[in-house]
Amino acid sequence: MDLIIYNADIRTMDAAQPRVSSVGIRDGLIAVCGSDSEVLELRNPSTAVINAGGRCVIPGFNDSHMHMLNYATLTDGADLTAVRSLDDLHTALKTHIKKKDAAPGAEVRGWGFNQDYFDVKTIPNRHDLDLVSTAHPIYISRACGHVWVLNSMALTRAGITKETPDPAGGEILRRPGGEPTGVLTENAIQLAKANRKPLEKDAIKDLILSAAPDLQKMGITSIQTDDFGGILRPTDVCAAYTELAAEGKLGFRAAEQCHAHNMAELETILALPQPPGNLRSMFRLGPVKLLADGSLGARTALLRDGYADKPGTRGVSVYEYAELAALVKTAHASGRSLAVHAIGDGAIEMVLDSFEAAQKEYPGKNVRHGVVHAQITDRALLNRFKDLGVMAYVQPVFIHADSRIAPDRVGSLAATSYAFRTLRELGSRTPFGTDCPVESFNPFHNLYCAVSRKGLDGYPQGGFNINEALSVSGAVTAYTADGAYATFEEHIKGMIKPGYYADMVMLSRNIFNEETEAIKDTEAVMTVLGGRIVHSVL
Repeated sequence: MDLIIYNADIRTMDAAQPRVSSVGIRDGLIAVCGSDSEVLELRNPSTAVINAGGRCVIPGFNDSHMHMLNYATLTDGADLTAVRSLDDLHTALKTHIKKKDAAPGAEVRGWGFNQDYFDVKTIPNRHDLDLVSTAHPIYISRACGHVWVLNSMALTRAGITKETPDPAGGEILRRPGGEPTGVLTENAIQLAKANRKPLEKDAIKDLILSAAPDLQKMGITSIQTDDFGGILRPTDVCAAYTELAAEGKLGFRAAEQCHAHNMAELETILALPQPPGNLRSMFRLGPVKLLADGSLGARTALLRDGYADKPGTRGVSVYEYAELAALVKTAHASGRSLAVHAIGDGAIEMVLDSFEAAQKEYPGKNVRHGVVHAQITDRALLNRFKDLGVMAYVQPVFIHADSRIAPDRVGSLAATSYAFRTLRELGSRTPFGTDCPVESFNPFHNLYCAVSRKGLDGYPQGGFNINEALSVSGAVTAYTADGAYATFEEHIKGMIKPGYYADMVMLSRNIFNEETEAIKDTEAVMTVLGGRIVHSVL
């Protein structure tokens, strides 16, 4: 035995043996689970033995949807998540420019603003950013990533003028007369990305290495990440992950959610080879990722009946149905699973329609389709998830912000939205993720929101749709075993069970026994990946 952890409260997520006190690890796999006496008698002189002191141990967290490389690149930009006014925005950007000693003409980037937290709840425009600097091209992104704002110099660099047409599935917001305001939504954002120099493979490897310790400190051992696009070319991204896996340097298991914008990109993705089998435990190509609509906060999520707080606005459909259905059918026919971003009920309906059409035309394919976010639903849509065998890749931490805006945005539909418990009771898998950097990838914040149905500030007091609250056990299952199912790894990952990867996390608090409020303040005191201790504060 290489490693034994004993005197622990180990929640295995394995129904056949849900709770043990000791686990033994050999060659990166769980070898045995049982009582302290049963496991400790298997030690030998070279076995590392850890007394957990009664602490809780669970399988390593699996973040089912995030943007890992985007997170790593954004750390070089201005963090705008705490701004609460235009004055705050100006100060944050000016401070960033000064800190970076940015030369005139150098790009200035900021991320994470949310106008719903501003004193005046209005998205900034080009002129607001020109007050920061007219000597630097400035690009800032809303927290959701579905809205960018550019100052005048950045618009000029992107070649965006009053004559520039709106791209399909996106909008250049304009003043009367057609002058761009600097605000770009959905596919229009690609206009601002078009002239950026792609990152080379070695630079991508550096980004991956820089982010790994942050994940390990949170107890995250697996991620499903949407990285392709813009300056991140699919072949270079795949090569970076594969080489790090081969070198034994990849500090987490990763599945790439392969983002395609159109049929040409989809065909390129379908031609990408899986890494060799011996490396696939650390990196694999996951489902094809498509984007069907925008975000609720930006009012670009597609709603069937429009926004209750802005009549006449329905949101953005990135594709016409025929185009979406063709992309889905092509991926499905090739045997490739899909993970399609859809937040509004109109987009979710389109996506489920496209899944159903593909299943009827090409039955029997071994695929596991899912809707990413799946926020605004009615009961009929929830039943269709069950009927079609579709997963919902959900982010409970979104409740923190959305509980304040959803009732105003969608009216009565709010009562059947963010329906994580109903989805699970109907039999659908709900792998948990965070959409980082839209939200922090802190899994304890995510668990807290799932169990309490409150934001991190305790709002609303009674919980948002409290009938949709999950038990701690249900939430941990969604964060572990369900994530493994999404990548066809439920036979080897997501539980503490003999023969499974020795991926686990020891917690500072026993989240199964303590008050719900304690969950959000829990920390990972030890993270084990493939039998190796990759993080410890003991």
